[in-house]
Amino acid sequence: MDPYQVLGVSRAASRAEVRAAYHRLVRRWHPDFYAAPGQERARAEAEVAMKNLNAAYRMLAQSLAPEVDLAPSPPRPSVCPRHAADQVYRCRQCGAPACAGCLADRRCPGCSPAAAHGPDPRAWGWLLALGGGLVAMHQLGWSPPATLGAVAGYLSVMGAGMLRRASGWARLLWLLTPYSLLILGLVRLARPLTGSGRR
Repeated sequence: MDPYQVLGVSRAASRAEVRAAYHRLVRRWHPDFYAAPGQERARAEAEVAMKNLNAAYRMLAQSLAPEVDLAPSPPRPSVCPRHAADQVYRCRQCGAPACAGCLADRRCPGCSPAAAHGPDPRAWGWLLALGGGLVAMHQLGWSPPATLGAVAGYLSVMGAGMLRRASGWARLLWLLTPYSLLILGLVRLARPLTGSGRR
């Protein structure tokens, strides 16, 4: 049996041409097309033809080398490894992809906690400013209520900065919570102490 003759292709046919010829002949000789009453003879001929087609296709599929797809595949979009979200930004220090969630957390997925970047100086700046302010108020002789009021105002300004980066529902929740700006300010002060202030 000559497989090229059975499939009706030339000896220089490619793998794709052989596959196309096989599918074209299967649509013609499949036994299910001859299932009507009175087509028993045609069905028997179709079964023999299908056996020959399958055998010829297997022979040629084994002998022909697989074709190499030289077309470049589309580049895979960068994905944030922390949140599995599409890339939105890149870290300015290490270049790792980061999404909006990383931006809100101020934490880069590529910078390890013990990275050489060190702590964010802006996070420690809030603590230094608070300490300097307390020393200045003590030297100026401020009363304790005035000092507490100034610290509360300072923490509220810090909390407003964190609230600005929150989402819509979280912003509404914080605004409805009593002393929410003070709590957010304390969270922002605690970040450099807990090591979560690194990007």
